[in-house]
Amino acid sequence: MEKNEVMKTKSSESQVMDGSDIMKLVGNEAVFSNFVDHKFQELDIDKDGKLSVKELQPAVADIGVALGLPPQGSSPESDHIYSEVLQEFTHGKQEKVSKTEFKEVLSDILLGMAAGLKRDPIVLLRMDGEDLLEFVKSPAFEPEMLSLYSELELPDGSLKDYIIKAFEKLTVDQGMPPASDSWVMTNVVEPVVESCIGVSNEQPVTQETFLAEFKKVAESAAQRLKEQPVIVAHSENTFDGSGIKRLLSNKFELDKTLDSALKTIPRDRHGKMSKEYLRVALDVLAPSAGLPPIGAVDQMDKVIQEVCKMLDADDGKMVKEEEFKKLLTEILGSMMLQLEGNPVSVSTNSVVHEPLASSSTLLQPPSISEIMLYDVALLILTGWIMSSTFNQRKDHGLDQWTWMFSLDVDCYDPLDPIGNISVTYDIVRWTEDGYQARITIQNYYKYRHIEKLGWQLGWTWAANEVIWSMSGSFATQQGNCSAFKSEIPHCCKKNPIIVDLAPEAPPEKRLDGCCHGGLLAASAINPSKSSASFEMKVGNIRGNYTTHKPLNPTLMAPGPGYTCDEFIDTDPTTSLVIEGQRQEQVIRTWKSTCTYSTFLANNSPTCCVSLSTFYNPEVTPCNLCSCGCKLADNEAKSCIGLCTDHMCPLRVHWHIKKNYRNYWRVKLTVSNYNLGKNYSNWNLVVQHPGFSQQATVFSFNNTMLSTVGVPDEVALFWGLDFYNDALLQAEEKQVGSVTTEILLLKDVTSFTLSNGWAFPRRIYFNGENCEMPLPQTFPMLPNGSSREKPCNSHLSVLLLSIYLTYKTLNFWS
Repeated sequence: MEKNEVMKTKSSESQVMDGSDIMKLVGNEAVFSNFVDHKFQELDIDKDGKLSVKELQPAVADIGVALGLPPQGSSPESDHIYSEVLQEFTHGKQEKVSKTEFKEVLSDILLGMAAGLKRDPIVLLRMDGEDLLEFVKSPAFEPEMLSLYSELELPDGSLKDYIIKAFEKLTVDQGMPPASDSWVMTNVVEPVVESCIGVSNEQPVTQETFLAEFKKVAESAAQRLKEQPVIVAHSENTFDGSGIKRLLSNKFELDKTLDSALKTIPRDRHGKMSKEYLRVALDVLAPSAGLPPIGAVDQMDKVIQEVCKMLDADDGKMVKEEEFKKLLTEILGSMMLQLEGNPVSVSTNSVVHEPLASSSTLLQPPSISEIMLYDVALLILTGWIMSSTFNQRKDHGLDQWTWMFSLDVDCYDPLDPIGNISVTYDIVRWTEDGYQARITIQNYYKYRHIEKLGWQLGWTWAANEVIWSMSGSFATQQGNCSAFKSEIPHCCKKNPIIVDLAPEAPPEKRLDGCCHGGLLAASAINPSKSSASFEMKVGNIRGNYTTHKPLNPTLMAPGPGYTCDEFIDTDPTTSLVIEGQRQEQVIRTWKSTCTYSTFLANNSPTCCVSLSTFYNPEVTPCNLCSCGCKLADNEAKSCIGLCTDHMCPLRVHWHIKKNYRNYWRVKLTVSNYNLGKNYSNWNLVVQHPGFSQQATVFSFNNTMLSTVGVPDEVALFWGLDFYNDALLQAEEKQVGSVTTEILLLKDVTSFTLSNGWAFPRRIYFNGENCEMPLPQTFPMLPNGSSREKPCNSHLSVLLLSIYLTYKTLNFWS
């Protein structure tokens, strides 16, 4: 399933809910701990430092409310889920729960919600009648409504019946919230129909009458929406097989996913499994393949039924584990082919009602400033998502409910899960009308750096502050300072943008930690240059040293991609003086954390991977259209000068050069096809199990990254100073490139040239994921081991195609 296409309305205000704010909440240890402390104290009635089953009941009830469940005792199905939520906390025992355990489970629940939103984001639309009015006045109104009229089958219906039925068929695309919602029907549709139509017994209703009367009613409905706007949660999911394709293209992830799915399948005494459990296994691995759970989408259930019938997967026979895995893989492959040809699209629109805002207390933060969320309703709306999912799937048992809380590994960069850029705002001393502040920007990302044109830090003043002077940086605009007559401030803007000084800045403008031209090195590459500092004198503050935190911090680097949470109070920054014998602290410290999203920064990948070996003359190129397609982008500015089939500005090539007795050698090359851009201080991350052994890198700097939960070793490469630390732009007939050879010691227990083991699992360039080729395209060993015997002649043409494709794929998996 691809990332949801966000619906673009003409005029309505919209907000995308993708779970990122929840991720920020859970990812900020100090704030999340404060949140947990507050909730734990509320629940711990006897103040013994632990929660009994009785004390946990309000928390379980609140989670149920956020999920949209009816009250406990209303139905066996919902009571079963309440019981399972409680067991998440107690682990099935009647023992008390410590604060640490409570925090872990609550974190898992919130992360599950965030994962669901990231996987299936929604758009919140504010329907205020503007789009509906625009539709009524557009040339499309008459033909669309006449077409809709022809679909209405109301032989004895009155004009009022026709109008109401037509409203039920309008969608958010026409600017109408779903009339199927009782509130919309009662408060919008029925009142305007009554006021405009009144009593009409005309039969039959002609299309001319329908068109004229509906236009009047729609205009009245638009006015009513203007007075009473409606919030609609909109989501669009398209299942086109791309998620399956990604899973099948990564044989290691596929094997791990299959093994995990098969753990839930019962076996007989001979270790065999019944084909009856194929759907159960498919349901377990559905999230990894970008598929909905079985029973959630009727169209997808039909696809599964057709594929299983075609592959004789429903005959109930007992098979060995390998045959079971093979069948499961063939089912996935067949589904992928069907979905690629006929994608399944699902769209939902639901009205978000106000009563939800007070229905749950556990998942509400104690205060907006404490939790750094844009709106208290965020978690409630997340609960709405969970409710929507549950309502679709409530008849399909506990396993389906558990799926909603499954963690999506894409929520974090698994190779750098806690990377961020922090902004520390220290008030160093008071001045006559304000204070002196020191701001420090620290890059904690291991391999993501900020290059030219450098960082830009912004915020909004909470009051009427001005910046009198700055050292180590400057504001890009002075703003309107006409209110000051004698001394003119450096910046009077309400929302200043601050940038770094250049290295050649004069001494009187400099201070320690400044003047790198906005560059921030990655922390694992050059920690001494991974931070920047500047000072400023802030004034025009009235009162007895009352200060307000700057609001809405932003970080551009220099383009989009970073999202910063609000500044929060934290322990004052301390420093050692008098040769470390005395500790001093600032007056006050505020901090903000900024995290990077590839989705916000780029609409498409920027690099791809190609492969070659000494044992096969064929080269596996980058996937066609890895970063775009020439036909669709012939005249676009993004088209690089040396246009290729992959259309990526960057290509990483992995060549297996030699295979010695105790070592093997790889040549690694990065090529720049971009005619207009150099990549200074570039870096490359490669995940490969071979790096668990000694590696000698000849022409790059390198280090091994510490990772948690990643099955393979991860190596970080970057250029040698003054030699190849800059990846130069391409010339008219030649690409820019940097290259090295790597000599790796063999681990005789794991090394093999078979099954794609010697190729990388994933590669990042400057922190961006590079598109890997599919395993079935990897260079093959010359022994023909991947060749398969022709399948029986009785197979259909479609089945023959599937059989050959996935037999070949199975060689690599």
